[in-house]
Amino acid sequence: MRLLLGFAPLLLLAASTEPQRNEQYRAFWVDAYHAGYKNAGEVDRLVEDVAASHCNAIFVQVRRRADSYYLKTLEVPAQDVTYQPDFDALGYLTERAHARGIEVHAWFVVYPLWQPNLPPPVDGRHLYHQHGPGKFGRDLWLSFSSAGRIGNSLEPGHPDVQRYLAAVITDPLRHYDLDGIHLDYIRYEEGADYGYHYLAVERFRRLTNANAAEPPQASGAAWNAFRREQVTALTRQIYLRAHEARPGVKVSAALISWGNAPADEAGFQASASYGKVFQDWIGWMKEGILDLGVPMHYFRDPAAAPKLERWFEFARAHQYKRRYIPGIGLYLNPVSASQRQMTRLLKVRGNGSTPAGIGLYSYASTSRLNAAGTPTQPNQVFLNTAAAFFQQPAVVPSLPWLEQPESGHVAGALSAAGGQDWWIDGVAVTLRGENGEERKAATDATGFFGFVDVAAGRYRMVVKRGGTVLHASAAVDVAPGRVTRYDVSLRAEELRAALPRVTATGRALYAPGDAVTLAGVNLAAETAEAQGAAETLLGGVRVYRKDGTAVALRRVSPERIEFVLPERVSAVETFTVRHSGMDSANVTVRTGVAAPLIEEVTPLGQGAFELLASGGGTAEKLRVLYAGGAADVLETVAVAGRPGAVRISVMVEPEAKGEFRLDAGGVVSPPFPF
Repeated sequence: MRLLLGFAPLLLLAASTEPQRNEQYRAFWVDAYHAGYKNAGEVDRLVEDVAASHCNAIFVQVRRRADSYYLKTLEVPAQDVTYQPDFDALGYLTERAHARGIEVHAWFVVYPLWQPNLPPPVDGRHLYHQHGPGKFGRDLWLSFSSAGRIGNSLEPGHPDVQRYLAAVITDPLRHYDLDGIHLDYIRYEEGADYGYHYLAVERFRRLTNANAAEPPQASGAAWNAFRREQVTALTRQIYLRAHEARPGVKVSAALISWGNAPADEAGFQASASYGKVFQDWIGWMKEGILDLGVPMHYFRDPAAAPKLERWFEFARAHQYKRRYIPGIGLYLNPVSASQRQMTRLLKVRGNGSTPAGIGLYSYASTSRLNAAGTPTQPNQVFLNTAAAFFQQPAVVPSLPWLEQPESGHVAGALSAAGGQDWWIDGVAVTLRGENGEERKAATDATGFFGFVDVAAGRYRMVVKRGGTVLHASAAVDVAPGRVTRYDVSLRAEELRAALPRVTATGRALYAPGDAVTLAGVNLAAETAEAQGAAETLLGGVRVYRKDGTAVALRRVSPERIEFVLPERVSAVETFTVRHSGMDSANVTVRTGVAAPLIEEVTPLGQGAFELLASGGGTAEKLRVLYAGGAADVLETVAVAGRPGAVRISVMVEPEAKGEFRLDAGGVVSPPFPF
């Protein structure tokens, strides 16, 4: 071991205060912006440095901005003058590190596409040129802000982005002997309110039945929940596909711990991670779609020591069934301050929730950076300090759910041959076990679905959309430590069976203000009736005009919808029924002058009757005719009961029999006998 005399007292202090640990993660992040693994010599030096410092894991950045530092890749080689494109950095590092008992975790920068201050990439095959700023519509994969500003990161709510990233990040597991994959920037871009790619907005409106005539509001709870779910869905898909490709692999992520730490899980919802960049990592740890959570506790010492301590206490108290590794920013502090942070974070805790180790950012910047961006102390100083701090080598901790698993996972994808993308988005999937366990999920934008930590046993799966069963599986076996794959491939006509279908539109002609009736199947998941004023969202159903505005609904049921025709209409109006993320085909309604109709007649006794009348439209008056004579005149503004209809009280001679008609400006209704 090489020691520097000037730091001997510091090393002795470390050795006297740090207890020996047999199991502990001691991981270096090794970034792509500096030397470290760009050629064989750098890799050899890296492995020796890590081993000499008694560390045991390397998180190596193999994807920087949609490019690769490995050869068996789905993307282009890294555009890096210090890197040899024909050198398989990941392959060589894995071989050399494993020979020294050091784990290798492939580190992927997930959503960012390119550095905004650099010229576009030279390689025309780069994702920047295929789906970057020069593209339009669906081919443009970048996110937009609420103000229309184009971002530098891919849109998490874009189905093609989800499909592409899940494939790129899990593919190396089939070619390299990796111990883990590490996800970075798995969140929305900061700097603006991103997420407003038109495809994401369309998906949000469809899945939540949000008003199509209004843009999602940045403060809207449903819109923010949708954005969080896009990041969570990708994390879940990567986790399950990774474990399917290599059982026992460790999936980790670099997590946000900005600002002040919350006091509890409810307080986490006010954090920047949850509410600004939509990274719900507490939810990920609870669900189990990470094996290792690595929050980036990058704080200066001693100025921000209280923040570091609070975040540490919060994270270690919320490991749930997974493990936590605090990550510290070596580049922010002199070596002595980093050592103080390591001492505090690794001391044994009495309640058994001690973290699994520590992450060090980074191998290239092991002390405070100066104005030129280089460390103020040689890296060897920290390496020597770490060696004395840890005193002796340690093995990585045992992760029981991976090494002695008692449960397994289920993953699958719904596809629709000949169907549309949205037919497989947001479909309900229920997993039912013979042991009584029941789990529910929904497909993501790609049709993928999954369940983590499912007790071993036999299960059946039901796929349902809007109350209609699309598929019921035979029994499948879930084995400990394995991903049971169950894909569901449906024909377009099978999925179409669940869609809302309008078979009749009541009358041939409606006047403005009329109550329009649509008859059909799958028009709603349940029956609901407006209480008081008509509602634009009723029983999870909206009916949209062609311009995106929603009409006022009186009643909805699976077979019937009644809504009020707006006062301002064209001669032909087009409507669409939406519920449970599904749309009907367009429905055409013809409009014209008032076409009155008596819907109900209720005798009250002694010649008194109450008429429920509709179809008067915007006629100024409705006249009631009976047996050829006028019985009553009512202003249409005096509406009672259901919107779009009026209740009219009339008096005739006691014991009279005959028929009622309505006269709306010369247009007379069919007779209604009494």
